[in-house]
Order: sequence, then structure tokens, then C-alpha cells
Amino acid sequence: NWDAASTGAKIDENQMTFPPLASFSREAKGTLASVGVMSYRMMKPRSQDANVIMRLENGDPLMVVREVGNGRVMQVATTANDRWTSLPRRLAFVPLMQRLLMHLAIGENR
Repeated sequence: NWDAASTGAKIDENQMTFPPLASFSREAKGTLASVGVMSYRMMKPRSQDANVIMRLENGDPLMVVREVGNGRVMQVATTANDRWTSLPRRLAFVPLMQRLLMHLAIGENR
């Protein structure tokens, strides 16, 4: 469920406990704290089993994962457009996406 676009926040590295994100957390000397998210859509997970895996410092969800049937679905509140976020310009972007997609595809228990 989406609301109107919101603007301006940074990624909160303190709450990254989802397995593929752990190496990007502040405790692991993560590399995402300086990522700016200039535009994003406000997500309101409709399901209780939706897992917010990445938040912005203002508490808004940035990435949400949910089990659906035999797989997983990830929803992201921003785009890869550099007018929306600086994430694609970071060296961590490709490894981050690789880890997330591998986890969604095969997971840790499959």
C-alpha cells in the first residue's frame, strides 16, 4: 500500500539484522550511512508477516520482504534513479543487490 512521495532521509544502519544486510550494518562498519534518499514512497505493509529489512533514520520503511507461497517478495520504496537516491553510486550497491537477490532466490534454509 503506497502513499504520496516523501523526501529526504538517510539509511539507518543500526537496525540491519536481515541476514544479507548484516555486513552493511554499523556494527560491521557498514557503508550505507552516508547514502541519501532524496525521494521515496511511503510504504504501509498490509500484512503482519511483512518484514521491514531496511529503514530510514526517520523510521520509514525502505525495504520490505514477505514470504509468498514457496518464495519471497521484496518491495523497495525508492528507485535506482540518482535523483531519488545516491545508493546506486556507492561501491556497496552491487554487492548489496547480489546478496539480497541471492537470499530472495535461495534463502538460508532452502
